[in-house]
Amino acid sequence: MGIINNDNQDVVAFGYLFEKIILFATDLGIQTCWLGGTFKREDFLLRINLQDNEYITIVSPVGYKKGKLRIFESAMRSVVGANNRKPWRIIRDDNLYHFYLCRTKGYGVANYDIQKNDIGIAMCHFELTANELGLDGNWQEIKNINLPDEWEYVITWSAIM
Repeated sequence: MGIINNDNQDVVAFGYLFEKIILFATDLGIQTCWLGGTFKREDFLLRINLQDNEYITIVSPVGYKKGKLRIFESAMRSVVGANNRKPWRIIRDDNLYHFYLCRTKGYGVANYDIQKNDIGIAMCHFELTANELGLDGNWQEIKNINLPDEWEYVITWSAIM
């Protein structure tokens, strides 16, 4: 379960870190599943002592898969549009890779910017892939960057040459 402070919702960083946990579990042969808007927070509130300034963002069951997807699971993926969401874009400019959010209308939950969470997941995969390929780099925020219409700049990965 992921809990963040309402006063400092660094949703991008949370998505990045939680995805590292998910991938670590996967490396151990344990199956996981991100649940953002499809779980009842009330069920978890009965089991934890959540502070007034905290919010449950994401939960992930862990375990071992029985086999192929059940009809309910396949239907749920279709209902939430899991195969059609692409809220992030990356533009390469020499040794810079700019990450942008291109919002999907109607995708999200109240009190939490799940689309920024998805950017964190994309950053995690990008960085891990770059590391696997032997590319060094770091994350930085560039001020006054040009934005395509209806996109939000998030961060830039700068390759170290």
